[in-house]
Amino acid sequence: MFDQSIGENERIFLETWVAENPGSRQFVRLAWAYTQEDRWDDAIAILQRGLVINPGFIEARALLAGVLEKQGDADGAIEQLQLAARELQGHYPIFEELARLQDEAGRTSQARRAAAAAEALAWALEDDEPPAAEPVPPVPEARKMEPAARQKLVSRLDALQRAAKRRSQRLSS
Repeated sequence: MFDQSIGENERIFLETWVAENPGSRQFVRLAWAYTQEDRWDDAIAILQRGLVINPGFIEARALLAGVLEKQGDADGAIEQLQLAARELQGHYPIFEELARLQDEAGRTSQARRAAAAAEALAWALEDDEPPAAEPVPPVPEARKMEPAARQKLVSRLDALQRAAKRRSQRLSS
């Protein structure tokens, strides 16, 4: 997932950043650092916490699946990959639109491949049921919040981000 190792200083920075910015997607880099140090339980914990706020973060689910598999939890790994696949499945209309545009541009071969990808994604996790005529992508739990609660969360996350930036500036001075 990451091409290079993460050093101790960067890991410490990531731990601070993620603790102060719970909505940050940097939790995946921190989890990756934990895996490099064989801190499997810490990696699992940080990935699970991060996915509560970022449930559609496919790369995080893939890393969690890999860590769970490494720890002998094949069922947990499968569950995470199924959740990631469902997230991808919700994007099949992109391939349908790509197929339509390629077909209109006379790129028949590419259009067929895009249409096949759309069909495969749409039906991938279904029990032989065709997709709905007007597909509605799944709504992550975080988006189901009431507007007032969502605004309160966003305000809190913004405040945490500002505080982390101030702390980072103080540390670098």
